Amino acid sequence: IYSIAETAKANNLKPYDYFEYLLTEIPKHLDVPDRSFLDDLFPWSPSLPENCRKPGKNEVKQRLEQICFYHTGLLQFCIGTHYLPYTF
Repeated sequence: IYSIAETAKANNLKPYDYFEYLLTEIPKHLDVPDRSFLDDLFPWSPSLPENCRKPGKNEVKQRLEQICFYHTGLLQFCIGTHYLPYTF
């Protein structure tokens, strides 16, 4: 299990979500003799769902910009409405 988790991390996956996906998908195929579905479950497979993947740097940067924009607007609102006793 440890090696699967480390391989998931090395492939930029979230281990918990990846394990959850594996434990959901593998039982669906137990009665099928063809095991080719396993190729889609490897940590390097491009067909893994997005919720298993860690966000890329651009996605993190965009989210941080959204948070900073929100807090800047909130700070300006508080200063403009005198919720804060002084400006920065």
